[in-house]
Amino acid sequence: MSGKTCSQITGGFRHKRLQSSNKFAAKHNLAAMFHVTYPRFGAYNDIMSPEVGITHVVDLTIIYEDIQNPLSILDIARGNSKSKVIFYYRIFEVKKIEDIRTEQWLNKRWKEKEDFLQKYYTDKNALLKSLNDLNVVSLNWIKVLGIHCFYLSFWFILFTVYKQFKYFVY
Repeated sequence: MSGKTCSQITGGFRHKRLQSSNKFAAKHNLAAMFHVTYPRFGAYNDIMSPEVGITHVVDLTIIYEDIQNPLSILDIARGNSKSKVIFYYRIFEVKKIEDIRTEQWLNKRWKEKEDFLQKYYTDKNALLKSLNDLNVVSLNWIKVLGIHCFYLSFWFILFTVYKQFKYFVY
C-alpha cells in the first residue's frame, strides 16, 4: 500500500492537511494543532461578507471515536459503521458577536475545537457526561440503502419526465 496506513487512505481531510496546516501555523506564529487543521479564512471571509446576509454561524465538530480509523466517504455511502461518530455543535448569532467576521475569532473557535478534542481523546467519559448537546450518529445500512433508492428513483422520474417533455420545450 505504498507506505500509507489504513487511516491515511480511508480517513477524512485532516490527515491530508495537517502537515500544511502546521507549516502555516509556524509561519504565522500560531500554535500547532494535532486534532484539527487551521480553517481557510479566505472562504470564510467571502461567505461572511455583509452582502451575503448570513445570520448565524454553526460550529460543528465531528468526533470520531477512533481517530486513527475515521470513516471514509465510502464507509458513509455503504452504511459501514466502524465506530461511533459524534456531532458537537454550537450556534452563534452574527449580529450579537462583534468580531465574528475576523480571522482571530475563527482561529479562536478552532483552538477551542483542538482543546475539546484533546479532552475527548484523553478522558472521553468525563467530557461526554458534562455535555448535553451531542448527537451520536449511527449508520444503518438499511436506512442508507433506502436513501440511495429514494434519490435514484427521484432522478429516474425526473429524467423520464424530461425525456417526455423536452420536445415541447425545444
